[in-house]
Amino acid sequence: MATVDLQLNRGYVISGMEIAATGGPYTVSSGGKITVDTTNESAVKTDLGSLVADSPASVVYPVPFSKVFGAVDLSVGTKQTLFTVPTGKTAIIQRVVLRAASASLATASVGFGFDTNASDVIASATHTELTGATLETEIPAMDGAKAGAAAAVFGIKATVTQNATVTVDVHGYYV
Repeated sequence: MATVDLQLNRGYVISGMEIAATGGPYTVSSGGKITVDTTNESAVKTDLGSLVADSPASVVYPVPFSKVFGAVDLSVGTKQTLFTVPTGKTAIIQRVVLRAASASLATASVGFGFDTNASDVIASATHTELTGATLETEIPAMDGAKAGAAAAVFGIKATVTQNATVTVDVHGYYV
């Protein structure tokens, strides 16, 4: 038997293998399989035949995502929706990348989050390092960042506005 990490790559099928996971090893009998299904952002489909586990088999499989939003207007002083968390999912935001600014961001201060002020994942801050369209900055989620429950709205808010646009890349995973 081979051991496979539960950080599965898309399209892999695991059959007749021992799976090492937090909480104990899981063994899939011959004829059983675990298939990653990314067509509707569900984590996995399982057809296990029989499953032998040293602990409960309630393992949550993270599904990574990257979302790109072009020409986000930083002259708007209210929260702008970037995406809504799908039904049955929780979104964990890992980082946001700002890039392709239409002007040097000398004054704009922006935050990101699920709350009304878009500040519970990344607190509002200026990004004066973005002095041209070919530069980018990567902003990690803050310690204690909020996870977005199903139907939660993730957005951006310019707490100090500026007449400029920027491309926003959001990286995270669903559980």
